[in-house]
Amino acid sequence: MNNTKSLLIKNQYTNLSYSNKQQGAALIVVLLMLILIMLIGAMAMRRSTTDLQLATSDQINTLLLQGADGANDRLETIVNSDVNGSDYKSAVIARNGIFGHFIANGNDAKKHEISFCYNPTLAKTRTNHSTVRDGAATSYLDGLQRGNCDPTKKDNYISARQTTMTQVSIYPTQGSTTADIPFGAVAEAVSIDSETKASVKYQFDIRSTSAIPSYSDVGECFNDSSVFEHNGDKKTLLSECLKQKQVPSKQLVEQVEVFYLAEAFKCIEMGKGTGAIVKGNENKCTL
Repeated sequence: MNNTKSLLIKNQYTNLSYSNKQQGAALIVVLLMLILIMLIGAMAMRRSTTDLQLATSDQINTLLLQGADGANDRLETIVNSDVNGSDYKSAVIARNGIFGHFIANGNDAKKHEISFCYNPTLAKTRTNHSTVRDGAATSYLDGLQRGNCDPTKKDNYISARQTTMTQVSIYPTQGSTTADIPFGAVAEAVSIDSETKASVKYQFDIRSTSAIPSYSDVGECFNDSSVFEHNGDKKTLLSECLKQKQVPSKQLVEQVEVFYLAEAFKCIEMGKGTGAIVKGNENKCTL
């Protein structure tokens, strides 16, 4: 009888020990499942954050590309427009035009850089709305310093959302001016409207730098040149300054060729005094 009671007590302790082991294993399994769920959740959040960053980066890149490309497209439209149009006359023919400045001043202007803050609703085709830098003297020409973009001015942004601003730089392509190439002073003959006229070609480098100032403090970056770098004055290029300030930016570079045509009239009955003139230019062809 005593042996039987002892055996029952031993079995009870054995069952109790086995039950405690089962509860410990279940706890470990639950903890592992919780850890696994936490890892899956962390991976999902990280992936979502990465996707959001990629989407935001793509949107920023699109805004910057549109801002810079819009400025380039505007200049292309002006150069390719009707020579009798107001934009062409203001930008190319006028002595104080953004292209006419280089044509009128010749070699004196081949080291000048003209820059202005692009706004699609405002025509800035003259130097009085621009900044003119003299690369040789590392200074501004005749106090012309009105073209630098300013994040505090609403009309310096390309839209009413005040998100993106673009600063345009025009600089003569070095080695392309008539004084820098052999026989460059010789006029080139081109055919326009079946008439051959003498012309001189001018080539310019266009740098359109677009940025989003709201992401970081741009400081004095827009006061820097897109062409001239002066380490002595602790000045860097505009694109480098924006990069150092961690401001999202993009710069597009293209070249534009402008042909300056010599005015000519086709006369009838040459050598017989005043002749009739084609296209209504009367009394301008007298021998």
